[in-house]
Amino acid sequence: MSSANNPAPLLDVRSIVTQLQNNQTFYKYITSISDPDKFIKEIKPKIDQLPAVGITIEFGSVSDNLVKNSMAQVFNIDVCFTSVFNTTTDLSGSSSQTSYWNDAIKALMHSIYNWQPEKTTRYLNSFQLDRSERIGSLCHNSFEVYCTYFSIPVQIDYTDGFLTEGQKLVLINTEANLTKSKSNQLTNINIQNTISGE
Repeated sequence: MSSANNPAPLLDVRSIVTQLQNNQTFYKYITSISDPDKFIKEIKPKIDQLPAVGITIEFGSVSDNLVKNSMAQVFNIDVCFTSVFNTTTDLSGSSSQTSYWNDAIKALMHSIYNWQPEKTTRYLNSFQLDRSERIGSLCHNSFEVYCTYFSIPVQIDYTDGFLTEGQKLVLINTEANLTKSKSNQLTNINIQNTISGE
């Protein structure tokens, strides 16, 4: 990576986990996951960890190039919050549904909506709510599962791409030669720069 590359991450999922841990009391277990299906079928949150939420960064949309003779795009990154509820004593799932709409959405909104992960010029705006859905294929006698999607617009540009290191500038020597006529009028200025690098 070149020293001129932008060092800021596109989006760090650990900062989202920390933001949620520090700004709500509803979820007992908060973690990053690679996929909602894996969260339910392989990680299997324990009953005493529910309600739980798994956070997945998903691909978003990318704009066309916004400038001529350079590179600059907007990358809208989608983040999925998979909320898991205990339904061992809630066979109809109605209690879980009520808890999702009354408590989980509120906890997510108070923590994530209108928040930017870090103060850099990387983010063009704060998180906004995109959509919410019940994931019926992951619901069964033990779990009710809902996904809430937020997105954040991220600036990407030429500093995120391939850059050559180039010559490092160390010293510029400048010589100026002034030529005056007999009447003391300036007739010629000759400036010569010598640039040296490492």
